[in-house]
Amino acid sequence: MRAASGQARYLIERGRIDEAIHLLQGILAQTPEDPDAHLYLATAYLRRGEFARGWPHFEYRLRRATAQPRRHEFPEWQGGSIGNGALLIVPEMGPGDEIMFASCFPDVLARVARVVIECEPRLVALFSRSFPGAVVRPALPDRTESNIAPEFPIAAQISAGSLPGLFRGGWEAFPQHSGYLVPDPAKVDRWRSRLAGMGPGRRIGLSWQGGTVRTRRLLRSMALATLLPVLRVPGTQFVSLQYTPSEEEIAALRDSHGVAVHSFPEANADFDELAALVSCLDLVVSVQTAVVHLSGALGRPCWVLVPAVAEWRYLSEGERMPWYPSVRLFRQTQLGDWGPVITRVAAELEGFRS
Repeated sequence: MRAASGQARYLIERGRIDEAIHLLQGILAQTPEDPDAHLYLATAYLRRGEFARGWPHFEYRLRRATAQPRRHEFPEWQGGSIGNGALLIVPEMGPGDEIMFASCFPDVLARVARVVIECEPRLVALFSRSFPGAVVRPALPDRTESNIAPEFPIAAQISAGSLPGLFRGGWEAFPQHSGYLVPDPAKVDRWRSRLAGMGPGRRIGLSWQGGTVRTRRLLRSMALATLLPVLRVPGTQFVSLQYTPSEEEIAALRDSHGVAVHSFPEANADFDELAALVSCLDLVVSVQTAVVHLSGALGRPCWVLVPAVAEWRYLSEGERMPWYPSVRLFRQTQLGDWGPVITRVAAELEGFRS
C-alpha cells in the first residue's frame, strides 16, 4: 500500500483533497493500521478545518518508522486526573510547531497541578516566563534521552502534538487570545530604543525563506528582490527576521535597488531575543516559517504569504488561522505565482495602521 499512500500524498500536495481522502479511506479499509495513510488522512482533514476528524488519525504519526522512540515507559495521558504526580509534555517537530502546540499549555495547566515541559533549548526562557505554573526543561540533543530530574515524579506523559486532540476539537475550541507568550520586558525596552534609531516610519519585520527541501522550501519561499513592491511602500522601515544567512542578499538588494533592510543577526540566535524584537514591530510579513507562529503566539499582527497548497497548519482556504487571531493569510491563486499576492500586500500595507 506504500505506492497508494504516496499517490494520496501527491494529491494532497496539489490541493486535490477530496480525491486524497477517498483514496486513503480505501487504503485503510484494507490495511487499518497503516500509519502513513492515517497521517496523510489527518493532514487532509486538518487542511479542511475538520479537526474532530483529523486529530485521531494524527496520532498515528507516533507509529511511523521515522518517529522518535519514546524515552520513558510512563503511561500515556488521556486528559484526566493523574493524582499527585507530574505530567511530562514531550517536544516534537520543529520550534514553530512547539510554539503552536504550546497554545494548549494553559488548558493543561488548568487541569493538571504539576506539569513538566521539555522544549527546544532556545524556547526555555520564553516558555518559563509564559507558563510560570510549569517546570520547563531543555530537551537534550539526543531526544531518546531525557533531562527530567528525579525530584519530579512523573505519573504520565504526552507528546505536544497530541494536545490539540484533547483541547482543539472544533473551531470554537480555539481561544480568541491576544497572545499567550510573554516577552522579556527589559529586552523589549532595549529593542524599542534600538529600533528608534532607524528613523521614522512603520517598522515591518520580514521573512522570505522558510522550510527545508523535505518541507517544500521551494514552494513556500522566494528571493528577497521578489518583495520589491512591498519594500518600496513609503513610510516603512523593514527589519529582517530571516533565520538563514541573508546578509549577501540584503546587500545585493541595497546595491542594485537602493532599498535597505535592517538586519540584526543576533536576534535570531535565541527565541527570547526574537520575541522581544517582534513585540516592538508594527507588523510582520512572512512566508510560512516559525516567525509566523512566534508572532501569532505573541498576539502581534502578522501577514503570511501562503502558497496555493499550504501546510496543514494554514488550512486550504480563508484568511485566518484558528491558532492565532492576529495572523492574516494572503494566498496564491496559482501555484508558484507570487505576483498577485505581493501586489495585494503592497497595496494594503500603504493603508496599514497598527
